[in-house]
Amino acid sequence: MTRQEVITAIESEVDRAYHKHGRDPWGRHEFYGVIMEEIVEMQDEIFKGGTIPFDRNKMIEEIISVAAMCLRYLETGDRYLDAEQPAYLRKIMD
Repeated sequence: MTRQEVITAIESEVDRAYHKHGRDPWGRHEFYGVIMEEIVEMQDEIFKGGTIPFDRNKMIEEIISVAAMCLRYLETGDRYLDAEQPAYLRKIMD
């Protein structure tokens, strides 16, 4: 994958998550829970082997999911810390 393809995949994943779960900001503890779930899924893919074949494409999908959830948190900000301030990267949300 090229860098642009990776960026496009991350953006698509974050948009899919917005569509599925809404665009409300998370608190940092919610972000921690979401990101840890994604990291565990990525870890599961990384450590496959033996009777469960390793799938590099699935591992890349999980890496993209981790990156997308980090981007989402940065875009929407923290519901508690940023209540009166704009999010770090404020995306124009259509």
